[in-house]
Amino acid sequence: MGGLTAGILILSSLALLRRKEAAFPTISYKLPLWGPVLLSVGMFFLFLDLEYKAHFWRFYTAFRITSVMSWGAWILLLVYPVNGLLILITLEKGYPRFAKKLMEWIGEQNWQSWQQWAQKHSGRIAGVGILVGILLGMYTGILLSAFGARPFWNSALLGPIFLVSGVSTALALAALLSSQNEERKAYEWSDFWLISLELALLGLFLITLFSSSALYQQSVNSIMGGKWTLDFWLLVVFFGLFFPWLLEMLGRMGKNIPPAIAPILVLLGGLYFRYVILEVGQISTWIPY
Repeated sequence: MGGLTAGILILSSLALLRRKEAAFPTISYKLPLWGPVLLSVGMFFLFLDLEYKAHFWRFYTAFRITSVMSWGAWILLLVYPVNGLLILITLEKGYPRFAKKLMEWIGEQNWQSWQQWAQKHSGRIAGVGILVGILLGMYTGILLSAFGARPFWNSALLGPIFLVSGVSTALALAALLSSQNEERKAYEWSDFWLISLELALLGLFLITLFSSSALYQQSVNSIMGGKWTLDFWLLVVFFGLFFPWLLEMLGRMGKNIPPAIAPILVLLGGLYFRYVILEVGQISTWIPY
C-alpha cells in the first residue's frame, strides 16, 4: 500500500507540475484521493504488527538521522498533509459530488480560501509531493537492505526496485480507473517501460548476489531450485511482470486485448513480489542453524 501510494503521489504531482491535467485526467484528478485511503490501510496493518500498540506515538517523540525506521515513521506522517493538499487542488474535477459535500461540511468560505492558497502554491506542493513520493517508495527497500544479517536483502538495488514497482502499480491502478481509451493506452505504454526497467533491476539484483561471496550466492538458492522458485519465477516474474509487459506491447501493436487483464496482473504481481522478497530474505542468514 505504501508503494502504491508513493506511485500515486509521484504521478499526480508530475502531472500537476507539467500542466498535463487535460491529457491525463485520471492521474491528475482521480488518483490523489486514493492515496490517503490506501496508505491508511497499510498503516492499519503496521499498527497490528506492533507488539506494544499503545506506544505507537513514541515514534514521533524523536528523530534519529541514522535510523531507517525513524525516517520511515516521519515520511509516512508527511504523506498525509502533502496528499491532502493535492486532493484540495483536484477534488472538484475528480469527484465533484464528494467535493460538494465536503465543502458543505467545512464551509464554502473556508473551502475556497484553502483551495485558492493550494492552487497558488501548486508548483511547490507538486515538487514536495514528488520528493515525499520517492522517499516513501524507496523506504521499504532501504529498510530491508539495512539488515546486514540477511544477505538476500543486503543490496542497494532494493530501494530503486521497490520505487519502480510502486510507480508501476500506480499506473496500473490509473489504467483500471480510466474511462478513456487513449488515456488508458498511454498509461499502459508508460507501464511497459517501467516494467522493462523493473525486470532489468531485478536481473541486476540477482547478478550482484551471484557475483558476491558464497553466503550471498547461497541466499539465492531459495528462488533457484529451492522452496520459493515457482513463486518467484512463475507468479512474480512471469505473471506479475513479463506477461502484462507482453500484453501491453501487443495492445500497443493494435491487438484486441481485454483492458483490465494487464493492470490487475501488475497490481497482484506488485503485492506478491513484496511477499516473496520478505519471505526469502528471512530464510537467508549468515549462520546455518
